[in-house]
Amino acid sequence: MIFTSILAVGLPIPFMGLGILVSVLQAFVFVLLSAIYFELAMSEAH
Repeated sequence: MIFTSILAVGLPIPFMGLGILVSVLQAFVFVLLSAIYFELAMSEAH
């Protein structure tokens, strides 16, 4: 009974960590692509 409750609480923790890692990576890529786009949009044409 106790092992089941520990497993029910402890099992989702790695998956939650993976979800946080993916969301941080997604935010980083979005910021990077936005910065590249703005840099290209603001630069003068040759």
